[in-house]
Amino acid sequence: MPFNHLPLEIHEMIVVEYETDPSRVEASSKDLLKNTLALSQINRRFRALSLSDRHQDLWSIIHLLWPREAVEEFVRRCEYQDLTIFLKTRIPSNRKRTEEVERWISFFLSNMDRIVSLQLDIPLGRAGRDIADTIADTPAPRLHSLALHLDETDRENAGIRRLLDYNAPNLQQARIHANLPFELQSFPSLRVLTLRASHHNFKGLLGMLGTMTEQLEILRLNGVKRWDLQVLPPDLLAPLVLTACTFLCIANFDAHRVCYIISNIHLPNLNQLTIKEKVVQALVDGAFLSSLFPTLPRINAEGVDSLYLGIYCNRFVVEMPGYQYETNWRHLAKQQITLLPLVIDIVHALADHLDSHPITLIVESGITSSEWSEPDPAFLTLPDVDQLIDVVFAAFSWVQRLKVGGNINPPIHALFDPSQLPNLTDLIIQTQSKAKFACDYTRESLAQLAKQRKIKIARR
Repeated sequence: MPFNHLPLEIHEMIVVEYETDPSRVEASSKDLLKNTLALSQINRRFRALSLSDRHQDLWSIIHLLWPREAVEEFVRRCEYQDLTIFLKTRIPSNRKRTEEVERWISFFLSNMDRIVSLQLDIPLGRAGRDIADTIADTPAPRLHSLALHLDETDRENAGIRRLLDYNAPNLQQARIHANLPFELQSFPSLRVLTLRASHHNFKGLLGMLGTMTEQLEILRLNGVKRWDLQVLPPDLLAPLVLTACTFLCIANFDAHRVCYIISNIHLPNLNQLTIKEKVVQALVDGAFLSSLFPTLPRINAEGVDSLYLGIYCNRFVVEMPGYQYETNWRHLAKQQITLLPLVIDIVHALADHLDSHPITLIVESGITSSEWSEPDPAFLTLPDVDQLIDVVFAAFSWVQRLKVGGNINPPIHALFDPSQLPNLTDLIIQTQSKAKFACDYTRESLAQLAKQRKIKIARR
């Protein structure tokens, strides 16, 4: 049947499928414009459907960098719809700056009361500062979601003094990548917050969070790529209590900064804690720091039924229900140090915390013998993995169920020793895992292991 002869219902299903596709929000500015216009120009039926009142949402996602005519046409075609707006203030030349900025300012002044989602990406440059007053002084009564991304090196927040005249009563989630803190207590509906932290705003971080102790439910703190050295602020007189917070993620921080944050906040209703930190050495004794030790007591061991340990050359990963932790030392490459003792201490701390609870132990190694001709002195190697596997199996000797992935040769080799994991009943070999699979053992040798240890072996 020719495409034009398909029932109208089929054409409408195609329009609805595209209109409701969540990936449209993630599409590039160029692709979104091209695809939306192309859909409306397939034939007369598609044009009529695209322009009908029931499909106004098709035109509601707008990038202000589009040509003026395209922006105006999209706004006209979704006259009664809420708007999702993107703006990245790239100006091709000084000649166009005034014209473009005036257009953006006019758009916000005319349409801010219709915008429900706003994403601003403002690199360094004059253009961002030219719209600063508009962003600072224009209320957004229907705004639900705000993303503001400023350059990491911009110490003045592109001249933006405040956000939306402190008048966005329906703002529920915000992602703010800025160096200077904003006052956020004026947004009473804010529940989900992502902040970029740096040496510029770290001292004021807890003070900012202290204004939202009863409303934040999800909090993500992302560190910048490059931190300047600074002395940590003094501890608070009493920990900050985030009573509503159920999810906390701290990523790309040095370990001592994570320890500072963790020691100064209390999260009575926390369900998920995620930490991704970089190893640092203590100034006093040179010991390598990890925030895992002060955070583990916050995890309820009774609810843990599985433990994942990821062993990589320059990082170590821990995952269990309610807790994800990663420590990495990529930045310490070429130094004459070893992080194996720190990883061993982490394993022992985990075993003490879980205290013989029945769990499925998952061990995955991303280290293979052919990885380097000259291993970096700061990175873990295969002999380190062999030693670490012995430590893990001894610390979790009560485990009955074991899964292995990545390079499974070290744990399989260890299991031929009957003293390793003496209570083991099930061994699962995961051929699909986060690390590249490597196995030198034949089916016959694995069958021999199963017979010798009286265990079940399965591949998945």
